[in-house]
Amino acid sequence: MKTGTKQARGYHLISRVVLPGLMLVLSGCASRESVKLVSEYAKQSAQVQEALLGVYERTEQARVDSVLAGAVRDGATGKALDVQRIDNSGQIQALKHLLVFTQSINALASDDVNADLNEQAEKLNAALVSLSEYPQVQGVSQKQVELASISANALARAYTESARYEALKRLMKTSQPVIQNTIDELRSDLPFWKRATRTSLQKELRIRLYLLNNPNRCEQRDDDRCVVFSHSLEERMEAYRKAYRIKQEIVRLDAEFMQLDKALQSIQTTNTAIVESLESDNDLSLSAAKKAIKSTKVQVNAIKAFQKSLKEES
Repeated sequence: MKTGTKQARGYHLISRVVLPGLMLVLSGCASRESVKLVSEYAKQSAQVQEALLGVYERTEQARVDSVLAGAVRDGATGKALDVQRIDNSGQIQALKHLLVFTQSINALASDDVNADLNEQAEKLNAALVSLSEYPQVQGVSQKQVELASISANALARAYTESARYEALKRLMKTSQPVIQNTIDELRSDLPFWKRATRTSLQKELRIRLYLLNNPNRCEQRDDDRCVVFSHSLEERMEAYRKAYRIKQEIVRLDAEFMQLDKALQSIQTTNTAIVESLESDNDLSLSAAKKAIKSTKVQVNAIKAFQKSLKEES
């Protein structure tokens, strides 16, 4: 990205914008800080979205594991091992498009001169169009999508700080309904994912404990497929340890999903604060945006801590 002179890049301390019936004095320093906050917001948003993708993947794995546990107990044909996947193609695709959009926003708002901004603008446009076509996202007009796309292209080609700021402001403003509505839908789906995860974990736990507590079950069953298990003390200890970990996962599901919902809500709040900061461009709005960023960071760190605890116990 070209740097230009200080005057061309807008390093003046005060800019004047004339609004109908109003002369508003804007701080150039505040506008630069607002742009930096957009990049920080995008980074944190991406982390939350990646955590949600991890939840989707874990729910699917829990379903597979519960079926495999049943196969160990009862035996299974190849057909019985065809696990019916959750019909989550819509949510998965919406979330992936949202992640691409967020990552592109980060690249376009950052000072990384090595980034291919034209490519990022194309990715952002494609993701935004896909999100706007997501059936559950309501209240988004084609005009808003077109304006956001124009702003993304303008941002990729902005060589002065003032032009970059204006393009970013328009992009964040016009894309806001798509982002807010998509996150609304993702949040509304969280109870379903929690319920599906709990059901699968509980099924696997019941089967594991049954097999551990009934080592002689084959003597009471007239079934050639029944398998007799023989374990050493250490093997049984490890098997019970695994059952304990599953139980702990079940116990902590409510807290985990509540934290994830709070993180998504914080992203929405931060998105609103960022747009207001870009629109108003004063110290008060900038302070609100910083406060929202800080709140979101707390939620992101809580998610990371929870994920770390799961890895440490596995």
